[in-house]
Amino acid sequence: MRLGILIALLATAAGAAFSAPAVRARSYFVHGVRSADDVAAITAAIKALPSVTEVSEFTPKNSVIAVRFDTHVISHGQVAYAIMAARPGHTYDVRMRYRVPEYASGDNAKAVDEIMAKQSKLATITCIDRDKGLFEAKILPFTVDPGKTGPQGFYASNLLHPIHDPKPKGLALGFDFIGAGNQPDPLDFNK
Repeated sequence: MRLGILIALLATAAGAAFSAPAVRARSYFVHGVRSADDVAAITAAIKALPSVTEVSEFTPKNSVIAVRFDTHVISHGQVAYAIMAARPGHTYDVRMRYRVPEYASGDNAKAVDEIMAKQSKLATITCIDRDKGLFEAKILPFTVDPGKTGPQGFYASNLLHPIHDPKPKGLALGFDFIGAGNQPDPLDFNK
């Protein structure tokens, strides 16, 4: 109930039409988690964000963190930034993974690469396996503007919609986030 009221107030304040919550679970692959203190600080930082309803358990050995939040309230980048800033003096490298199965077919790679290039100031996106269309986005640090409401920084929907939406709005290609129950992770993260 409180979340719905908050979203309605934010939408009204921005002069935008009310849209339904978009609560999603997304996985973050985090390098640099070395201790129980890191786990506690990261968990607390994520839980302090607006609209976060769930943070999975993780360990220094398996630092894949599933976070459930409303993507209309905060961005994927804001979750990543909370992780990066959780413990001053500690460095955490935060990544998301996704799959575009038809990436290697026809001219798809060129079109998808152009969409990804538009995110270069917010994330470094690497193709891990061209034939399988596997990608990893290293989310870059940024400064959250406390005076702004709504998503800021890297917003994975800026990849999802232009790649996945039906033509002519998008490329009408498959797009799957990896982890958080969406897809099993085909990569061995802890190599």
